[in-house]
Amino acid sequence: GRLKQKSSYKNGKKHGVWETYFPDGRLKQKTTYRLDRLHGPSEEVKMDGKLKTKGYYKSDRRCGEWYDENHLHLFNWSGLRNYGPC
Repeated sequence: GRLKQKSSYKNGKKHGVWETYFPDGRLKQKTTYRLDRLHGPSEEVKMDGKLKTKGYYKSDRRCGEWYDENHLHLFNWSGLRNYGPC
């Protein structure tokens, strides 16, 4: 079999870098947790390898500048949106 996910826990809570992989073994998503909350850099790519989302979380909330391909029509044509200071 192939690796589907790498994850870690601390005291029973998600903690550290979590990685999810496509069936062919390529990295799909890399996210950081701190005591069960999204906290740190996050990045996801599509099956074709192009960037889907990229940004930073602080206590489960997006902060700073994010690229989000799914919402290009909502923000501006570059796909960037600023969620405020981290």
